Formats: sequence, structure tokens, C-alpha cells
Amino acid sequence: MITPAQRLAAQRLGAGQTALQVAEAMRIPYSTVRAWTKVPEVAQAIEEATIEHSQLVEAMLLAGERAAANTLLEALEAVNGKGDPDWKIRVAAALSLVDRAGSRGKPVERTQLQAMVAGKADVQEALARALKDPGVRAWITSDPEYAKLLPAPGEAEVVDAEISS
Repeated sequence: MITPAQRLAAQRLGAGQTALQVAEAMRIPYSTVRAWTKVPEVAQAIEEATIEHSQLVEAMLLAGERAAANTLLEALEAVNGKGDPDWKIRVAAALSLVDRAGSRGKPVERTQLQAMVAGKADVQEALARALKDPGVRAWITSDPEYAKLLPAPGEAEVVDAEISS
């Protein structure tokens, strides 16, 4: 049986927070959080929370995938201000759909369930790999709020250099 504090820590760890972030948020020693992760019941709770969080992320990716597909389908019917077909947009949408033929669901399928506490370097490396994935970048750039958070092309190379060193 785990305590409410241990359950909260497990939920936070399962959602991707580091042990240090959990300790700071809960105002408890880092060593306590690390010790809790070694308790079998807490480790099980972390694994369950990780699976739950992964399912939530998968649902979000599927919703984004559907929204992106709908946007492309609507773009196939784009018209200009005069009501005439906007061929530039229509062709771009058609090419985008053709380029992605057979790649439905790939960002979701690449979501891996892992019950682990990742360090900063692990997270940075995973993020850099994800941002290199054209499917992930397309999904992110489909929403202007998320798109503005992406690094400029030159900045991504700096991140790669920092990770590989």
C-alpha cells in the first residue's frame, strides 16, 4: 500500500517529470523521491501512470492527425477571393497527401511505453530525435501556437551538437 504522497509522486513521474522536478513541486527531498521509486508498489504505480499518460498522448496525436487530414482535405477545395480554384493551395495539399500516403499513424505508433525516470540528457536526446521526424514536425507546425515553439533550422543543429558531446 502506498501513501497519497507516493501516489502523487508516481503520477508526476509517470507524466514525465524528473525526480528533481517532483521533489521541488512536492517540497520534499530529492533522495526521498529516488527512494520511493525503488519501492515495488510505487514502481508499479509509476508504470501504470506512464501507460495512462502515454495513452493520453496517443489520443492527442490521433486527434491532431485527424485535424491535419481534415485541413488537407479542405485545402483540396480551396478558392481564392474571387471564388475561383486556388490551384497553388490545392496542388500543395494534394502533394502533401500523396507524400504522406501510407504513413498514417506513424507518430502514434512510435510512441513507446516506458516506465523510467529519464535524465535531462535522455529527454533532450529524445526530443531532438522527435523533432527530426517529419511526421512529428508536420503535426506540430499544423498548430501556430505549437509551431512558434519550434527552434529555427539553425538552432536545431546547436541542440544536436550539445547532445552528441
